[in-house]
Amino acid sequence: TYTTIDEVDKDIVIHLIYSDSTNTELKVQLEEMAKKYAARNGHISYDFIDPYTEPTRLQRYVDTQTVNLSEGSVIVSRADDTKSRYILRTDLYTYSYVEDSSSSWGYSYQQAFDGEAKLTSAVKFVNSDETPNVYFLTGHKEMDMNVSNIFVNYLRNENYNVASLTLGGETEPGPGDTIVINTPQTDLTDEEYEELSEWLENGGRLLMAQDSLVGMDDLDNFKALLDIYSLSFGEGIVVEDSNATDSWINTPAMISPKMNSEHDITSTLTAVNGYLRAYLARPINECDMPRSGVQYSVLLNTSDGAYVKPVDSETDILDTSDAISTGSQVLAYSALRSPDMDDPSKDTRIVLLSSPYFFIDTNLLQQSFNLDFVMAAMEWLVNHDVSVYVRASQIVNNTLSIPDASTAITIAVFSFVIPLAVAVAGIVVWVRRRRL
Repeated sequence: TYTTIDEVDKDIVIHLIYSDSTNTELKVQLEEMAKKYAARNGHISYDFIDPYTEPTRLQRYVDTQTVNLSEGSVIVSRADDTKSRYILRTDLYTYSYVEDSSSSWGYSYQQAFDGEAKLTSAVKFVNSDETPNVYFLTGHKEMDMNVSNIFVNYLRNENYNVASLTLGGETEPGPGDTIVINTPQTDLTDEEYEELSEWLENGGRLLMAQDSLVGMDDLDNFKALLDIYSLSFGEGIVVEDSNATDSWINTPAMISPKMNSEHDITSTLTAVNGYLRAYLARPINECDMPRSGVQYSVLLNTSDGAYVKPVDSETDILDTSDAISTGSQVLAYSALRSPDMDDPSKDTRIVLLSSPYFFIDTNLLQQSFNLDFVMAAMEWLVNHDVSVYVRASQIVNNTLSIPDASTAITIAVFSFVIPLAVAVAGIVVWVRRRRL
C-alpha cells in the first residue's frame, strides 16, 4: 500500500459514502484509512458524500439507476473527475467457507476485511494513465468469460479492463491488448484469421487454452495462427506415471506439474512452493523448428514417466499399450518475439495452456495456486505491473465461549457472587462505623 501511495503523482480524492448522522465501526475504520493515505501523500485527500442529500454528486461518478452505492461504499476519483472507480460496501469483505460439523449447514464462513486491498487497487487504477485491455474471444463456441467469473473478477480488481470480443465488430484489439481464447469448437473465418495474425504481429498478446476433449482437426485457421510462431497443441489426455506419487493427486489425470523456476511467470510460485493442478490436460508440442527471433519457454511439464492416452481409449487409464506418446509432456508454454528491444509495446507474447481448468470456475481455484499462475501469466503478457497484492485482514470473533455448565457456574461465582458478597459486607461495615 505504501509503495502504491508513494507513486501517486495526480490529485486524487477518496469519497466515503456516508451521511453525517451515521456513526458505525466501518465508517470510523474507512475514515482512519483515508486519513493515513492522505497523510502519506499530499496528492491524496478525502471527503464524505451524503447519498441522501447529495445524489447529484454521486451521479458524476456512476449511473445511480443501475448501480446502488449504499452507505459504506467508496468512490476514488481524480480531482478533475476524469477517471474514477467505485467500491461497493459488499466488496469490502471476503468470505471463505470451511467445513464445520457443529453447524446445521455443515460449514461456516470466515470473514475478512478486504478494504485496504480494494482501496489501494482503486488508487493505483485512478492514478495510472494506462489500463490493460483483456478480451475474451467469442463467436466460435468458446467457453466465454461467464465460466471464469473468479478469474475475471480478479482481473478487474487488479486494474484490467475486461470485456468480450467479437472479431469484425466495433471493438478492435490493439498492440499490447490481450485476447483470451478458451477452447474454441468452431474455426476462425479467413477474415478473422487475417485480423488476428496481423494483430499478433503488431504487438498482440494471446492466452489460449484448449480442452483435451475438443480436437483441433477441424480448427485449421486456429492451427495456422499458432503455426506462424511454430506452436501447436497435441491430441489426447496426459496421464502421469502412477509411481510418481508427488506428481499427481487423486488420479494420474490430475497432475501436479513441475514449474520452470527461471521464468517470470512461475519463478514466484516456485519460491513459495506453490502447487498447481492440471486436470484432463492435453499435451503441448514443444517447438522443433523455432521461428527466428522468438524465445520459447516450457512453463509447466510432467515427470519423465508420463504418457498420452487417446481421448476415445477403451483401456484402463494406467494401461500404456495404446499411448500416443511417452515421456515428459509440456503443459504450459510461452513464446516471446521482441522486434524492437527499445519498445516493448511491439512485443508479441503468447501463452498456451493445456487445460481450461487453470482458470474456469471450479474448486481447483480454491485448492491450488492455479489462479496465481494465470494472474502471473497475464502480468507477463501485458509486460508491466498493474496488480496490487494486499492480504485481507481476518475478522476474529472474540466472543467468549463457555464449554460446559460447571465452567459457567465457576465464572458466575467468581464474577458475580463473590464480588457481590464483598460489596455487601463492605456496606454493612461502613454503615456500622458511621453509627459509632
